[in-house]
Amino acid sequence: MRSALALVLLLVSCSDNSSYSTPGPVDASSCKVSAASALEIESVRDLGTFSAPPTLRTFSGGASAKIGESVLWTFGEAVLTDGSEPRGSIFGFSSFGDAWRPWIVADSTGRPAELIPLTDEERAQNKATPDDRWVVWPVGVVEQSLEATVFYGRFKVGPADLDIRGVDAGIAHVRKGDLKARDRVVVFKTGTPAFGIGPLMHAGSVYAWACIEGGCVLGRAPAARLAEVEAWEAYDGAAFNKDLTKGAKLISNAPGDLSMSYNPWLRKFIVVHSESFTDKVVIRTADKPEGPWSTPVTAFQTGGNQYAGKEHVALSSACGESIVITYFQRATDAGPEYVGELRAKEVKLR
Repeated sequence: MRSALALVLLLVSCSDNSSYSTPGPVDASSCKVSAASALEIESVRDLGTFSAPPTLRTFSGGASAKIGESVLWTFGEAVLTDGSEPRGSIFGFSSFGDAWRPWIVADSTGRPAELIPLTDEERAQNKATPDDRWVVWPVGVVEQSLEATVFYGRFKVGPADLDIRGVDAGIAHVRKGDLKARDRVVVFKTGTPAFGIGPLMHAGSVYAWACIEGGCVLGRAPAARLAEVEAWEAYDGAAFNKDLTKGAKLISNAPGDLSMSYNPWLRKFIVVHSESFTDKVVIRTADKPEGPWSTPVTAFQTGGNQYAGKEHVALSSACGESIVITYFQRATDAGPEYVGELRAKEVKLR
């Protein structure tokens, strides 16, 4: 019940964040346009590291979306300091004026509440087989009026490093004034691309990615029919196809996470993602969500093992000449655990 939930402060330590502010919305048609003939990076500024509250050893992911007058944050694979079972999805809210201090929703025990709770059956199976556990991870968030649609994936996680097996995927909703997700609905079953990564609302539809072996494919569905698998189409390289298994691999070397947005400064769509097996976070551009997508331009290098690079449109400048990117820097001695730091940078585009 809602009364069993409380809000606890997630302490955020961001270097130089006192001089960082997020402009309000603006009519994109009034934005100036970059004079550069191709995407170039002008500068990169470190915004600091998210620090976990006392109940958490670490958390990753970090998708966000505007919901009403707040920013909704979702995080995945939250490792608790008391050694109890990791939480696959936690969440919080922040104001735009204090975006770097989101409040994490907690349950009655003071631990971070699950955004998309496991079922009783899943919890029982995890207790019986802790080395082969169910997790539900948020993979993307898109704003829809005064609520946000959260795309999630359900996985089995084994004891070995990167032993992660996708089972199915779907959506849930977070409404303004409510403190937990509702309506967990399975949309994509085993054998179907699990669209939901980097969702973007565009021309009445939601476009979202599924990253499968060898690359990422793009799907779309009308915004009002996201819970209906038959409403989804996959881009096959020439057109959108009702056969979701026909999706063309449009982007490679993105390790299972990315963001997509329309950037008024560039007058192009952009995708931001970590580059697999490197320390690079890169940006690609295209005239349409389905591409063709440019070769990647390095936004910055992290100097370590990183993943989950993505842009946060709610925190980027209104016209897109300055964008905010977060990424998860994994600890060198993490082993099979997802331990590290969630970091943020501001990237100015020329």
